[in-house]
Amino acid sequence: MGSNMASSTHSYHHGDLRRALLDAALRLITDQGLAGFTLREAARAAGVSHNAPYRHFPSRDHLLAELAIEGHGLLRDHMLAAMERSPSQPLERLLAIGAGYADFAIQNPALFRVMFASEAARDDSPLLQLERGKTFGMLELELAHCVAAGVLRCESTSDAALAGWAAMHGISFLFIDGGMSNRPLIGGRTPNDIARLVLEMLLSGLRTGTDPSSAIPAGPTLVAKEGAPKTRGRGRRVKPS
Repeated sequence: MGSNMASSTHSYHHGDLRRALLDAALRLITDQGLAGFTLREAARAAGVSHNAPYRHFPSRDHLLAELAIEGHGLLRDHMLAAMERSPSQPLERLLAIGAGYADFAIQNPALFRVMFASEAARDDSPLLQLERGKTFGMLELELAHCVAAGVLRCESTSDAALAGWAAMHGISFLFIDGGMSNRPLIGGRTPNDIARLVLEMLLSGLRTGTDPSSAIPAGPTLVAKEGAPKTRGRGRRVKPS
């Protein structure tokens, strides 16, 4: 979303001003965070008068909402690209777009916060709601494909997609806020490894077990060490038989 604009004051054409302000706003938020961002700062960074932003954005929140709308389009493109790089099996495609969601957040933390942790995130404008629905719909559609292929079973793909989205959304904020910096905890896993692991564990409860090729591989932390005492229920030890 960046652009190469000189810092001196310019007379932007009508079609250029909106883009210049959005780019400047994202640069400012990336450098300074959301808290202190103002339209006046965006105007200064874009090299226009402090009144110029009001031609396109009545308020700071309107500009943030526009950034959020654009962000959802970029997020879907990122998820789609991740899915297209994956094998063609429905389950692999589902895992890929879930991991792609987290990867987008890691690569675009400032924009991701605008989309989900700013005043814009609470905007109920029809256009922003539509964009959010499209993003959620990608996950639900791939879940439906898995159900249709007999790989997963669930009574409500919408509910299953909501659970998957919540998992990926939570892991995304853990990544960008530093919650996944504990090396002893994550070992040598990459963010992609962890995102897939979370989804794999979530989806394991939806597997039909009828298609061996759809088996979700167990990560190293999912395999109990030989001879280790097993647990049942709320952590009670079960004596080996």
